[in-house]
Amino acid sequence: MKPTKFDKLASVYPEATRKHMISVVSYNHIAENPLTVVSSIFLISLVSAILIPLFYIMLSPGVTLIKYVIGFVGVLVGMHLLLYTILNLRAEKRGLEIEEVLPDALHLISQSLRGGSPTHQAINTACKTEFKSLNQELKRVSTEVTLGVKLEDSLIEMTTRVKSEKLKYVVSMMVFAIKSGGKLSGLLESTAIDLKDQSLVDMKVRAEVSKYKIMLMVALIGMVPFLFALVANIITMFSNFGFDLDVSTDMFANMMLPGKVSITEDYFFKFSIFAIIVQMIAGSFVIGAIGESKASRGLKYVPIMIALSLALYMAFRVVLGSMLGGMF
Repeated sequence: MKPTKFDKLASVYPEATRKHMISVVSYNHIAENPLTVVSSIFLISLVSAILIPLFYIMLSPGVTLIKYVIGFVGVLVGMHLLLYTILNLRAEKRGLEIEEVLPDALHLISQSLRGGSPTHQAINTACKTEFKSLNQELKRVSTEVTLGVKLEDSLIEMTTRVKSEKLKYVVSMMVFAIKSGGKLSGLLESTAIDLKDQSLVDMKVRAEVSKYKIMLMVALIGMVPFLFALVANIITMFSNFGFDLDVSTDMFANMMLPGKVSITEDYFFKFSIFAIIVQMIAGSFVIGAIGESKASRGLKYVPIMIALSLALYMAFRVVLGSMLGGMF
């Protein structure tokens, strides 16, 4: 498909970055031309980076140009990361769905080959609606072969549309067997058995690791808000007793911070909200790395972790405030 003028926006990215983003978009099957989606990502990020800091300036007069530029860069990078993460997670989810049904599809293809069907017809027998995404890919392969595309080329092209190392491994073996004239039916049957065995092992490992994942999640959601709520109430007590909590920032003079920061209840409340959100996001990466072998997969826990931790923070502030208030 010939790129449009709008698609040329994607050229602002370095070539390696642009190719990677195109591949991630291709995994999602959301547009015929991935360049259009990549250009849209840049445009959405750019508009957000201009408008969000500008909106903040309108609400907070006196914001300097330096702060606006920092906000612009922060939002621009943040929007790119957000959109990329969403697309990457969708691609991984689709790949996992295909990997779950891949052994069953290989078994059907193997049976059809044993019955004497040609390879492309055997692949067509595995086009079952219950296979969902894999069904779509196999139908496309079958159609392309019917239109004259070589089976090997069509299978290899399929791996560029699915984010799955297992599928790439299976396709590479199929292509090798087809080119070398090997017995494909036996190879596919043994591969299907191996994949099922590997899935059982992965399930056992996830079951063992899940308890540590739950423990870490409970610790993050429970302890972090509790500690911030405790410190918030201590600050309130000091303020009630007439103490001023001023922290010197002379060591940070090169960072253009003021000489002193007065820690008030309002200041610490805002800081607590920010810190809790950051720690929940960081914690989700750790949980994803521990529980699912990929840090990015932990991002799906971010909304619930942030919601629960902030709710507990508010509750702990009230409870601890009444407890400590009764003691003094």
